[in-house]
Amino acid sequence: MLGNREQLSIIENMAHSGNVPHAIMITGEQGMGKKTLAEAFCVALFGGSEKDKKRILERNFPDIIRVTHEKPAVISVDDIRDQITDTVTIKPYESGFKVYIVDEAEKMNQYAQNALLKTLEEPPEYCIIIMLVTDDRMMLDTIRSRSMKLNLYPVREDEIAGFLLEQGIDEEVARIAAAFSGGNTGRAIGLSESEEFKDNYKRVVNICKNISRMEGAAIVGLAEETVNECDNLQEFFDMVEIWYHDALRLKSTGSVEGVRFKGELNALKATQGVGNTAVITEACEQCRRRLRSNVNKEASLMHLFFVMKDAKNRF
Repeated sequence: MLGNREQLSIIENMAHSGNVPHAIMITGEQGMGKKTLAEAFCVALFGGSEKDKKRILERNFPDIIRVTHEKPAVISVDDIRDQITDTVTIKPYESGFKVYIVDEAEKMNQYAQNALLKTLEEPPEYCIIIMLVTDDRMMLDTIRSRSMKLNLYPVREDEIAGFLLEQGIDEEVARIAAAFSGGNTGRAIGLSESEEFKDNYKRVVNICKNISRMEGAAIVGLAEETVNECDNLQEFFDMVEIWYHDALRLKSTGSVEGVRFKGELNALKATQGVGNTAVITEACEQCRRRLRSNVNKEASLMHLFFVMKDAKNRF
């Protein structure tokens, strides 16, 4: 598991000691490692042998129940009753504990959470319920108050890049994916495997390097080309904003800390218009609003590109 070593240490020590709360809530963005941490806990609790560890990781250990749900957007009261409350009185098959893992626990509706709460109020001594939560504000206060909470935090960029390199990812791709991951390992893995992301990166670099020198007809053609070739315009707008914020940060402070286009430092330094980064950011947001309102994509992009071209350099 990358990063969050303190959380990993806490949960492993807790498992080894046997002094475990009945409810554990692990919070963090999707892709931050909540499932990995839950599995690490189970390995520490049950994995006395390599055989047991293998069974846990292959999801073939009878005292670990992973709660599932058919409806993608909701965990219903029937899901909780069928898989937890109606089975919790059945004692563990092989060990002294029985662990329920509820992924996307914030998707439990109020009835499901109330059903789970009844178990948490009077749990059997062997019962442990681990809730993996993206947004704990969706959980009942009474469930939060009965749970030990572990928050997962962003992982250092260099640690993620090193991990990707170990997985055989190209060095430049690993660096770029790590820089744009926001410290989220799962997101970094997804970006490193996404041809769309790599194409968008190259597209934004090329446009931002050359937009100030382009004439009107070329900009019209560029807008048409971008619409035809870019399948993820939202990501494109995000990257344009990041480019100008990187250029502003670099010119203002001289520091590369926090800069995500690290492979383009000379181009960032040469970028014109960084003094009007706020104007360009607003133009990107206007494009997003226009696309949501089904305004012509080419017209929206032309507006953005002309704003980028006409921005005056204040540095």
